[in-house]
Amino acid sequence: MYDKISVTVKTLYKRISWPLEQVLFPLVLLLWPLVKVCVGADVSDSTYSLGNYMYPDKLQGMWLVSTYLSNGIGSILVRLPGGNTLVGANIYMGLVVSAIALICYYALKKDFSAPILFAGEYAAIAFCWIPTGILYNYMSYLMFTLGAVLLYMAIRDERDYLYALAGIVLGLNVFVRIPNVTQALLIVTVWATAVWKIRYTSKDTKAGAAALQSTGYCILGYVVGVLVPFCLVVARFGIDGFADRITEMFAISGTDDTYTTFSMITSVVSAYVRSFKWIAIIAAVIFMGTLMFAAFNKEGILKWIKRGVYILVVGVMLRFFWGRGMFTFKYYEDYTAMFEWGMIILLLAWICAITVLARRDYNILVKTLATIVLVVLIVTPLGSNNFTCQNLNNMFLVMPFVLYVTGGWLHRGAHKMRMNGLLYGCNFPWMSMLLIVFTVTYIQITGFHTQFVFRDGMDGTLRDVKVSGVPSLEGIYTTADNAASIEGLYAAIPADVTSAVFWGDCPGLSYILRMSPAISSTWPDLDSYPTDEFDEQLLKLGMSDEYDNSVIIIRKLPEPSGINGAVKQDILQDYIVCNHMSQIFENDEYIVYRPNAEK
Repeated sequence: MYDKISVTVKTLYKRISWPLEQVLFPLVLLLWPLVKVCVGADVSDSTYSLGNYMYPDKLQGMWLVSTYLSNGIGSILVRLPGGNTLVGANIYMGLVVSAIALICYYALKKDFSAPILFAGEYAAIAFCWIPTGILYNYMSYLMFTLGAVLLYMAIRDERDYLYALAGIVLGLNVFVRIPNVTQALLIVTVWATAVWKIRYTSKDTKAGAAALQSTGYCILGYVVGVLVPFCLVVARFGIDGFADRITEMFAISGTDDTYTTFSMITSVVSAYVRSFKWIAIIAAVIFMGTLMFAAFNKEGILKWIKRGVYILVVGVMLRFFWGRGMFTFKYYEDYTAMFEWGMIILLLAWICAITVLARRDYNILVKTLATIVLVVLIVTPLGSNNFTCQNLNNMFLVMPFVLYVTGGWLHRGAHKMRMNGLLYGCNFPWMSMLLIVFTVTYIQITGFHTQFVFRDGMDGTLRDVKVSGVPSLEGIYTTADNAASIEGLYAAIPADVTSAVFWGDCPGLSYILRMSPAISSTWPDLDSYPTDEFDEQLLKLGMSDEYDNSVIIIRKLPEPSGINGAVKQDILQDYIVCNHMSQIFENDEYIVYRPNAEK
């Protein structure tokens, strides 16, 4: 029966495979990241980088160097037709996500089935939670993925120039975001492949020498990739300026202890430890189900009764998960809808990769991809203080790999993991659980991707009001209160005002209001922005020609954010009082002060 169904499905798919694989799948992957380009008007993270791209000359300090290439690319994108509007910027930067998925789809389609790749990339896009405007993340993932894919193709096709290209891409990625230097760990893939060739391919003694040659090409490409942007940075800031900014970057841990190497590593480990309880429960249910099937190893009606009982138990397990807050159906709320299911996928990815590397019945190319996936899992969260959230945002190689390996386990062909002897016929518990986990995961991430908007409407308020009167937000829908607040603020800014100090986690107002920052940062609230520099920049502003044409925009928050937020807020208030600034506008969300202005 199974074989007949399998043959029928394969025959039907073969007839429609061309339009699916050549048209529909790529089109969906192209458009899937763009489903919310007209929704959301967040004034914090989502639009923070856009202001930096719009006013790159105002940006100072470590961010100029540590995210040099991503800032440069962002500056180009916001100057393309429509790029100075949020809808246009969302489209351009959303296409970066599309590019990552399509690179994986086309590059791996030669070795892996298109439906598996499509399903994996669909899920990878749906897992993305970081606003697309933060290019130093998505450009990092783009270059990391491209470098990994080029390395995979180099190993597969034995092309030296591909090793060099992979090195160039990964070298350039260092100046997309300095912590990307850790991605050089991908070189272990070349060495591991040499070991497998020696071990599995008739004791190929030439593999070691070939690996050394390939490593040389990778290093050569990497050096070129690093040197090009390095020379551009040194030409602009000088070697001393470069060194000062790098030193400042490493000093972040002194103002924000979540950026220490130890803290970043322990936060990732703690995320896995906290989520392990869910996979432990799943494993326990599978184990008990297997014992039940072994005890009642009968065919006929009993076979269907025990399957029904097991599915009922799995349903109770899911209800337990939901009741304990493991997931939610309020997709607009936060990451709860998808986070723990994503953690289960990540834990499954570790299991799949280790299994592939340990077993002999997987070919060298699959082992190569498994090694790449392990490097992606290890390296991606480094340089961030967001636990494993970065991993969830970079599933473009991980997710199709997991689907491929587990698909092999489920299939009654190659790579099968069928139990024998006493437990023969007891595969239903683990096979059905695996399918249920994937089904629920896809439901949750689809709901999350279509309904969640970063820091807009996260309390359930409908984003059904179109912003009017603000050119940069033309065509954008947000909540009624948010729209009214921004519209009122935009209308209140005098025409001769050209710059502002932004306070209260609202750096995106620089882009939205089309106003350059009056100090060296649009987000002085951040712990990574030193208190002393904030004080110095305000004093400098008070003595500059720009002072008369600047304002201070304060977003009302219950309390200052960050470790030094209260101290910085006191400095700002002292600046307002000492300079006799007057309040020229206030609504429910914002207050605006201006020098020498009447109320």
